[in-house]
Amino acid sequence: LDITWSEIRTIPLAINLLILQPIILAIASVTLGLSARVVGQSLGFREGITAVSYATFAEILPLPGGALVRGAALMRSGASLAHATYIVTLTAILSLAFLVALSAAALVLLGTPEGWLILVPAIAGLIVCLALIARRVSAILTLAILCVRVATAIAGACSIYATLVILSEPTGALEAALLTVSATLGTAVAIVPAGLGISESIAAGLASLTSVRPEAAFLAVALHRALGLLASLAIILLSRIRS
Repeated sequence: LDITWSEIRTIPLAINLLILQPIILAIASVTLGLSARVVGQSLGFREGITAVSYATFAEILPLPGGALVRGAALMRSGASLAHATYIVTLTAILSLAFLVALSAAALVLLGTPEGWLILVPAIAGLIVCLALIARRVSAILTLAILCVRVATAIAGACSIYATLVILSEPTGALEAALLTVSATLGTAVAIVPAGLGISESIAAGLASLTSVRPEAAFLAVALHRALGLLASLAIILLSRIRS
């Protein structure tokens, strides 16, 4: 990229680390709390945000560590192993379907009609997941779960957008929305620790369909991951001090 230190923009870097990443973790905590309600349990915000912070680090392991940590948190709240496994798996598929649908929609809007081939099955998967959740809980709680997914996607896209701005890379909202799916797809590859390199490579591939340089997209997703780890570490240390 031939970027010099003088080109690194510190204000969006600080905003991403100190505001956007904690917001992403806070939304993840709310998501975990709603998952607990689906299986008839309750999980406080403080316990939830600590759990998702640990889950961020657990995803570095060459196994679905994040899912295991979230499942363990639900079991501590009183959920059975079967219920915890069911809801963690279902919500993970729900999140993936939503993000894929979002990225496919961005592809269509960016002038790539092949995005429809991804958008239609992604929406179908999203509807199936919501229907399965609606069978267990009220329509209001199901809607809340969907709204939280929307908030998660917006926060993630804002973070990706900010990392591109940090690198002085010209971009737009649609490009950021398209790249947001890469982090989730990468961590789904459990044989590679945290999808390291996978998420970034997916982002580079998707960037080739936009005006964003592939190498800038690769670095932006890596920076997004690094800032997320730093924010998670801060929350973990804070929870240890308070305990």
